[in-house]
Amino acid sequence: MTYRFTDIPDDEDEKPVKYNFNNRKYANVGKHYHRTPLFGYDYIDLDETEYSFQQQCLDNTDIVSYFMNLKKLSKLTINDLIDHSSHKEHIHFYNNPNAKIKELLKVVLKKENLRPEETPVVGQVGLYTSNKQASRSTGIKCPRIYFMVGPHAVLYILFYDPYHEINSGLV
Repeated sequence: MTYRFTDIPDDEDEKPVKYNFNNRKYANVGKHYHRTPLFGYDYIDLDETEYSFQQQCLDNTDIVSYFMNLKKLSKLTINDLIDHSSHKEHIHFYNNPNAKIKELLKVVLKKENLRPEETPVVGQVGLYTSNKQASRSTGIKCPRIYFMVGPHAVLYILFYDPYHEINSGLV
């Protein structure tokens, strides 16, 4: 039997309790940067945008790479991830995400407006990089996973960007 994410019932009354945008104590997550990350899926895009995890191009290579990268990330503190991130490692953090990321955040966070003080630190990790230019039209992938950094060193997985379109300036 095959299941789709849409088969999972949505609980309209469910409210994530891990990340509260209106609570000032969550505004500064930096005090938890000495911890190794936990991974949260409260805000994962399963079918809200074109960067959901339900895309047909999400294949076994991407899935294996995703879990290999999560295993590697889970052994480093948030500080280590920030300090040792580079274009070679394809790990990046954005204190001020670009307009496209902010628009996508509003969708998955279900917020009409996202004030600057509410905008989380967003990161991306590259699953792998192709020597050729990534493109939907050619099917050449250079997948990135986007996440936001929450309190207590929780990295909330958000988007699957198979063609490196969300922040393509960093190719």
